[in-house]
Amino acid sequence: MPQPFRNAVITDNGAKLLNRAQAGETKIQFTRMKTGNGIYTDDEKTLAALQGQAELKSQKNSFPLSGIEIFTDKSVKVTALITNQDPNTGEALIEAGYYINEIGLYAKEKDAGDETEVLYSIAVTAGENGDYMPIYNGFNPAEIIQEYYVTVNNSAEVVIQKATGAFALADDLQEVISKVQVIEKRIEALEGVGEITETEILEWYGQMGGSTDIPEEDYITEAEIDEMYDANPDYSAGDTGIPDGEIDEMYQENPDYGEGDTGIPDSEIDEMYKEGQA
Repeated sequence: MPQPFRNAVITDNGAKLLNRAQAGETKIQFTRMKTGNGIYTDDEKTLAALQGQAELKSQKNSFPLSGIEIFTDKSVKVTALITNQDPNTGEALIEAGYYINEIGLYAKEKDAGDETEVLYSIAVTAGENGDYMPIYNGFNPAEIIQEYYVTVNNSAEVVIQKATGAFALADDLQEVISKVQVIEKRIEALEGVGEITETEILEWYGQMGGSTDIPEEDYITEAEIDEMYDANPDYSAGDTGIPDGEIDEMYQENPDYGEGDTGIPDSEIDEMYKEGQA
């Protein structure tokens, strides 16, 4: 059964950093959570005693921060995954099991060096011992999603430092998995789509406000026009459609005329051909 912790206390060093942030001299960057098995007497658990703490009494592990959320106008919730196995490397993180009796939230000046890092806030267990963190057994890692609520001057001015390879929470991973599944389904749907038909093009074009009054016939290709022109330079002479002069002019100006367009309808070519044979 999880053992309750006392309310977190901002340390004197944390208060100094907070005062500087309130004065606009810097911004607060939360860096990590640390756990330890230090045992505190009742006197050491008083507000004044905890405010004077500069470090945990007996640090065991340090964990990167996984997320930060605005809780109120003057407080934020910082989250970290406390575990006995590194999810990224698979390596065990502890050599001997211990009771988590103390948790510290560390912070520094935003974008400043590590030398500015301080124990910003500390929380200790209400009883004698906290939760037990065992050695990794090689099968199932022990994991605690630790949420830490901390007071700040302005939550919009607070950030966290995410180390490379920071542990991802289960909720974050599930969100990514859900997005991947949606993308996979869309790809599968696309794989079953064949070529776009003329009817679909006309339908989409009409929905966009265009005219769908297009002759329901095939259009002659550029290759077919070239073949007819080569076979008979006087093709379509005497018709009332496109004068030979215009066809000659277009062809001479651009031998690739017609590429990429719909060309001349078969019916017009047929009509010109019949008139040319008369």
